[in-house]
Amino acid sequence: MPSRRHEEYLRRNACKVLAKECARSPAKKGQVDALLDLRIQVIEPWKRVIIGLLSIGTMTGAVLLFVDGGFWLGLMLLIVSLLLLAVAINGVKKTLRSAFDGLDVVGLVGGLVDLIDV
Repeated sequence: MPSRRHEEYLRRNACKVLAKECARSPAKKGQVDALLDLRIQVIEPWKRVIIGLLSIGTMTGAVLLFVDGGFWLGLMLLIVSLLLLAVAINGVKKTLRSAFDGLDVVGLVGGLVDLIDV
């Protein structure tokens, strides 16, 4: 179960994505199942910044290990830092159905679509 702040972030993100999708194709407004398959960002921006900083730190450690002669450990750290950097840049996206796991997703999407119509 997500925390209250994270749940609010997910709701704001879902509202943005739903508004964009309903503006793009108005025929989808009534198709709740189609809207539940939309993908939203689930990692908050401040967490992505921290992951990016961790990536820079591990990359620095990898370079220092390469300089000191620890090639294999440096290579492993470099791979980890590149994976962290990819997560920081791209984030993690989930469908609305899986992002709001344990909540009334159909009611949430219906309510958000009604808010968009207003």
